[in-house]
This record gives sequence, C-alpha cells and structure tokens, in this order.
Amino acid sequence: MPTFLEDQFPIAIEYGGSFSQKHAVQIVSTQDGAEYRRLLHPFVKLDYEVSFKNLEDWVMEEVVLFYQRTNGSFRGFRVKDLSDFSTNDFKGTPTNSDMRCVALNASGGNATQFQLVKWYGDSTDSYCARRYIKKPVSGSVVVSQRSAGPVYTPMVLTTDYTIDYTTGIITTVSPEAEDSIYAGCEFDIPCRIEGEPPLAVSPHDVLTATGIKLVEIFNP
Repeated sequence: MPTFLEDQFPIAIEYGGSFSQKHAVQIVSTQDGAEYRRLLHPFVKLDYEVSFKNLEDWVMEEVVLFYQRTNGSFRGFRVKDLSDFSTNDFKGTPTNSDMRCVALNASGGNATQFQLVKWYGDSTDSYCARRYIKKPVSGSVVVSQRSAGPVYTPMVLTTDYTIDYTTGIITTVSPEAEDSIYAGCEFDIPCRIEGEPPLAVSPHDVLTATGIKLVEIFNP
C-alpha cells in the first residue's frame, strides 16, 4: 500500500463545506413496490467537501503543497472531523469507559490485542454503525478493564498496555477477557484526496480553491 502520511490536513485553515456519513446499504425494489435492504458492512464512511473561507495566498500555498506531498490521491493522511473527533459523544473529553474495544487475536475467550472503536449506538447490536479508530491522537488514549458492576479499573500505559498511534491497536501485557477492555480517545480519520483540487487565480493574483473532496479510507 502507499505510504501513509501521519500528518494532519491543515486544520489551522478556516474552512467550511459539506460532509456526509455514508452507510453501505444495498436496496432492491420489486415491481410490486416491495423493498429489500441489505447492510453490506456496518462501518461508517466519511465524505468531506472542503470549501475554504480564508483565501489568503499563504493558505492556498499550504493546501497546494499538501496536495503535492500526498501525490494527489496516492497517499492517505489524517483529517480532524470538526463534528466528530472524540469517543465521548462527539466532542467531549475522552474517558476510559467510553467504548468497548474489539479483540483481534482472541483465543479461549482471552486476547492481548484490541482495536479502538467508535460505536454509534449499542455495541452489542450486530448492525450497530461503527468506525475502527486507526488514527488516535497521540497522548489522548485512556484505557480501563471492565469487571462486574460495572467497574472500570484504569490501566497504566507501558505497565499494563501499549498503544500504537498509527493503527489504534492496544496490546495488553497479559491476556484479558475479549470483551473487558474499554477505552476513550480523540481521533483523526484517515482520508485521501478525491480527484484534483480546482484551482484558480483571482483578479488580485490570489490563488483560490473550492470543492476539495476528501474521502475516508479503511486500509490506511
């Protein structure tokens, strides 16, 4: 796969635009009007169209430089979705009991690797919309072990677990029950640029760009 840039899309730039959270639903309609729906997978996918408000020359130079560094659509990068960047609701301060992590190497009911997840509803529902958090923000991850009660016992970084901030995978020092690890964090969304940004020169010799489309990627 192409090399992923662990850099964040220049969020310091003031921008607006539109975004959509897509769900992979297949709908088949019959001639008598009946409708049959199938969920292809439960993962939410972000599409973001950026329209910059601040069209100062240095801003556009930064955007163009970033586009060149990504080799256009070739390389992925981090995007902070200003409407959804925390496991605590959408923008709250993360807590260690926010979300149940998904065991990756379960054996005999225990595991040592767990994937950070953002659940959009009840995680016990097999249809629950979700997002694997593969790009957590460095230093923001807090982890706990859940026991009956429920009781969430804080886990200590390096003593009890390690975290890979490029994959969102938690590795515990000792095997833990596959449904017992909970965590919270802030996160970026791995994206790539779709197509080429439309660029133009204004009457005042200022480079402008609107309608830059960013698309979430599942395999950064």
